[in-house]
Amino acid sequence: MEYYKEALKIDREIGNKEGEARQLGNIGIIYVGKSDKEKPLNYFKQALEIFKQIGAKKEIEVIEKWIKSLSDAST
Repeated sequence: MEYYKEALKIDREIGNKEGEARQLGNIGIIYVGKSDKEKPLNYFKQALEIFKQIGAKKEIEVIEKWIKSLSDAST
């Protein structure tokens, strides 16, 4: 996880939006296995917003599936 957080910091510093969104999604995936559902959801929502801004349709679909799976798991 620390590598993803460091990569996120670097992507933000250099303005790499796609990389930033990917790191946010990766961190979210790591948190999925833990009991707290809010953390991964927060990271996924941030990633989704950026992917929408840059028009990354495939990535939007992937993140939306992760968000849906968290919603289904909590009901």
